[in-house]
Amino acid sequence: MDKRILYILDDPSRDKHVHEYVLEGLREKGYFPIVAYFWRHQDLRSTYANKGFLTLYLNSSVKNHKGFSPRNLWKLVFLIRSMNIKIVHVQRHRLMVYCALASRITGVPLIYTVRLTSVLRNKKRITAFRFAAKRISKIICVSKDVARSLLEATKLDNLPIEVIYNGIDINQYVLPSVTKTQARKTFNLPKEGFIYGIIARLRKAKDHHTLIRAFSSFTHQDNPDAHLIIVGDGPLEKDLKHLVQQLGINERVRFVGRIEPEKVPMMLKAFDVFVHPSFREGLPMAILEAMSAGLPVIGNKCPPIVEILGANQQFGIVCESKNVPSMEEALRKVYYMDRAELSKIGDIGRRRIVEKFSKESMVEKTTKVYDEISKSIE
Repeated sequence: MDKRILYILDDPSRDKHVHEYVLEGLREKGYFPIVAYFWRHQDLRSTYANKGFLTLYLNSSVKNHKGFSPRNLWKLVFLIRSMNIKIVHVQRHRLMVYCALASRITGVPLIYTVRLTSVLRNKKRITAFRFAAKRISKIICVSKDVARSLLEATKLDNLPIEVIYNGIDINQYVLPSVTKTQARKTFNLPKEGFIYGIIARLRKAKDHHTLIRAFSSFTHQDNPDAHLIIVGDGPLEKDLKHLVQQLGINERVRFVGRIEPEKVPMMLKAFDVFVHPSFREGLPMAILEAMSAGLPVIGNKCPPIVEILGANQQFGIVCESKNVPSMEEALRKVYYMDRAELSKIGDIGRRRIVEKFSKESMVEKTTKVYDEISKSIE
């Protein structure tokens, strides 16, 4: 069978390591993955094109993407037929609706990966999903909590769900030849002191507000040589900077802005502890990256985060969501912890990634899904 796969993404800003791992794994297994973007990004080019993958654009407008466009549907149908596509794989709800309709018209099997617990957040989306579910051959959920949220929202008990955790290439985050001092110098960070770091979009669900308030309370009470480094951009940047100024901790908190993915391992090397206070997640790659780098992690009691760090906090420290005192206690705990103990927590976390969240495991399980569908249509 000609194994042409259509792997659909919004635009090149959605180019992530997890997609690259899957695409490379499919290619190694003899599939021919074609990446199709619904629209072009004015500033970004596809990173997968540089990796030798065929990339196409449907050239949908943002306006059409947010509503429903019959034109976009027929573009997709034409693409599937003209390219002799055998399987379609989609990642986002709105695009999934198009793909489900295209699947119904063309008869091509559909795989849908769900990465957020909030994907079915209103009746309109639930109705659309219940309709589309009839055309989905496999639903890949990136965590048990994502799977639970789908079942609860749809009230359907026969969904073809498989939980496949996001995977990560741990070797990219181990930098044995780089010292912490060198890493800090790279980003012009404080040479001395204890650095808490967060790498995340500056938006509500990541809950930077709680972290900043907890850090402020901790530093004012204990006055340690601690610093908070906030990496990322987003709609709350102005608001968060105002909060830092209002709390009088400008000299302790630094906003670095967004950094390129290839610079993340070096940034992690500069941190002493990674903090991820998000209260809504699918399965946070930021935590997997930090643990791969050997950093102790403080996370919220958000179910997908608990799946990673362990119900009994075996692999990290878990605090109550949206709770400043709980976060402050966690910040204080790691600051006064013996450095050898911190290193031990980091080592345990890294082993956790190798055993449960490796790139190899994710790729193997995902390609197995493709193999099963391919056999069913031969």
